[in-house]
Amino acid sequence: MSLVAEDSTGGFRVMEGSDDMFRTFATFEADFPDDATWDEHGVPIVPGGNAIADTIRESMMKRLVQCSVVRQHSFYGWAFNLTINASHFLCIIQYPGPWLVTCEPKTSVLKKLWRRGSDDDLAKAITILHEILSSDRRFSDVQWFTREDYEQGASSGADRPH
Repeated sequence: MSLVAEDSTGGFRVMEGSDDMFRTFATFEADFPDDATWDEHGVPIVPGGNAIADTIRESMMKRLVQCSVVRQHSFYGWAFNLTINASHFLCIIQYPGPWLVTCEPKTSVLKKLWRRGSDDDLAKAITILHEILSSDRRFSDVQWFTREDYEQGASSGADRPH
């Protein structure tokens, strides 16, 4: 299990373990207009959440995080890439009910074996994401989960990503 602690310099220190234990999934409620597009049979053409994804991305960029443009992710959500130092992450926003944002490393298995500093970068990415979701009044009821806990249907998460 990875434990992340803020050190005295404001940086993060990763204790023994694997990034599989980072809480990289956050559920939340959002007060944004519905921007989904539906056909005449009620089938979604364009998923909702584009404005939410744009807001999160813009807030990341205000915090000097390098981000790609927001693009539709498959048929169910919106995504953008972000870079912190030399580490790359994929953020996906979707609505399985409640809203879900994931922020996970974009790395190959080989790269995972050789990397060292990206745990610090992941901790920074999810901390910034938490700050955004916690400071904007349009977001509420934020709960953080590990991938495993979320996929196993945990009924409640943590208040913070670490």
